[in-house]
Amino acid sequence: MRYVPWIFLLFVSKLLSAQAVGIADLEPDTASVHRVALKDGSILLGTIVAGDHISVTIKTGPLGVITIPRGSVQKIERIEDGAPREQWSWFRVADPSNYLALASARPLERRAVLYRNKYALISSVEAGLTRHLSVGGGFELFSLLGRERRIPAFFGQVKVGARVADGVHLAANTMVLNNATVVYGWNGDGNRRITSGIVHGIATFGNRDAHLSVGGGVLIGPERERPGGILTLAATYRLSPMVALVSENWILTENEYAFWSYGIRLLGQGLSVDLAMINTTEFVEDSVIGLPYIGFSILF
Repeated sequence: MRYVPWIFLLFVSKLLSAQAVGIADLEPDTASVHRVALKDGSILLGTIVAGDHISVTIKTGPLGVITIPRGSVQKIERIEDGAPREQWSWFRVADPSNYLALASARPLERRAVLYRNKYALISSVEAGLTRHLSVGGGFELFSLLGRERRIPAFFGQVKVGARVADGVHLAANTMVLNNATVVYGWNGDGNRRITSGIVHGIATFGNRDAHLSVGGGVLIGPERERPGGILTLAATYRLSPMVALVSENWILTENEYAFWSYGIRLLGQGLSVDLAMINTTEFVEDSVIGLPYIGFSILF
C-alpha cells in the first residue's frame, strides 16, 4: 500500500464532500455554490435561482443568469461552503479517457481524434470510431538516438467500453508492441522483431473531472512461458478549471515489480499538459522523488 500516492485520499475526500441533489428537489439557493454538469460534458458553477421539472436557472459570474432545459442537465452537486466563487465556468476536459499511459474505461467520443506526445519522442493518435470503440497507434524515436542502426518500436491499441450505470464505465483494452531492434542488414537478414502485448480490463468510477480506475490484465509474448499478471490503479481530480491532479500505478505480480506516479495536469480548451514524477521499486533506492515525466494531448 505504500505505493499508493496521497492523491487517492484527496480524491475520495473530495467525492464525499460534494452533495448530489436532484433537479426536482431544487429550491432557490443563493448562499451555496452548485456544480451543474451538462450532458455535453460542460460544467457550470453558480447559485440556484430557480429549478423545476422543466428547467434550471443559475446565476454564474461572467455569463450572468442562465436558464438550462432539464433534459440537458446530467447532474447537479452542491459544493461545500467556502468554495471559491471566482471559478464560475469550467470548460470541457479534452482527454478524460487516459491518465499518463493507462487508458480509463471511459470511451473516446465518436469521431473524436486525439494526438498524444510523451517526452517529445513518443507519438500516438487515437480515434473514436463509434460510441464504444476506439483504435489508436504510434511509434517512438528513442531508439534512433543510439549509435547502432535501429528500427523504432511501434504500437497499437483497441479499446471497447461503455457506461453501465451512472458514473460507472467498463472497458476491455488490448495493446500490442512491436519492439525496436538493431538493423544487421537492410534486406532484413538477422533482424528479429518481437511482438508482445497486454490484455487489460478496466472499471472507471466518476465523471469527466474526477474519476478512479481499477484494472487487471496479463502480459503476453513469444518469450514468455506463461502470461504475467498486471494490477493497475489510477485517478484524476480536477482542482480548478485549469489544474487537475493525476496518478497512475502499476504492479507486475510475477516479479512484484511496481511503478507509481503523481503529478498535475494543466488544462486548456482542447489541450492538456501532464507534468509528473514516476518512480519504481528499483529507482526508489536512488531517489524517493522519481523521474520527471512530461506529455501532452491535443483534441481535434
